[in-house]
Amino acid sequence: MKRFIFFLLSFVVLTAGCQETAEQTETTKLTISAAASLTDSLLEIKEQFEQDNPNVELAINFGSTGSLRRQVEQGAPIDVFFSASEADYQKLVDGGFVAKGNILVTNQLVIIKGVGVQANSFEQWIADNNGNAKVAMGTPDVVPAGTYAKEALESLNKWESLSNQFVFAKDVRHVLTLVSQGATEIGFVYKSDMINEKNIELLEKINPNRHEPINYYVAVLNTKIKKEATTLLIDYVMSDAGLSIFESNGFEIEVNDR
Repeated sequence: MKRFIFFLLSFVVLTAGCQETAEQTETTKLTISAAASLTDSLLEIKEQFEQDNPNVELAINFGSTGSLRRQVEQGAPIDVFFSASEADYQKLVDGGFVAKGNILVTNQLVIIKGVGVQANSFEQWIADNNGNAKVAMGTPDVVPAGTYAKEALESLNKWESLSNQFVFAKDVRHVLTLVSQGATEIGFVYKSDMINEKNIELLEKINPNRHEPINYYVAVLNTKIKKEATTLLIDYVMSDAGLSIFESNGFEIEVNDR
């Protein structure tokens, strides 16, 4: 009988130990939707964060902020949302989708040109192209960079006169491709998009007063079952280490209540 009791107790201890080990090694997967302009920064953050937190896996879907916001509104199972637009972020807040959010970084709108394009300013390019050359920008209704570009062009009274030359892109990465491959001569992107890009040059920086402020937001959506993992991620993103990654990729750091 004593031998049986000893065996039973040993089995219980062994089983409990196995359960504890399984719990410790269980991986939580966070599904993230993020503006395409954050691609390089968030891939760096993903690599470092997963090294520091091996039990959390980040699955990131990049795209235009407007399209990703609509996916959230339609019920997509997203845990964390990175927005390149205050307007899209606010729509999710107003719709009750956001559990917690904060301003993250800021950016600047610029005009890029392909290598070989001779113009030294936007005005010179307009004067030289005779209405034939193409301009790439994100589709204004869904791509924040396109919205800001439209606002800037309207303030310069150039939107209507250039309307036949626009090539609308699905996101800023698409604009970079169009310009770098010569499909368009110039394009509107963010300053951060130019980091480490080849076959493009800066044509002109856009005066920030000509469009709405370019503020990026990070939002934890209402998926409470992953609260611990999302807290770990947001704490890292908003830390000095996380923000320095954005800064090294051309973003400007906003003063936050961290």
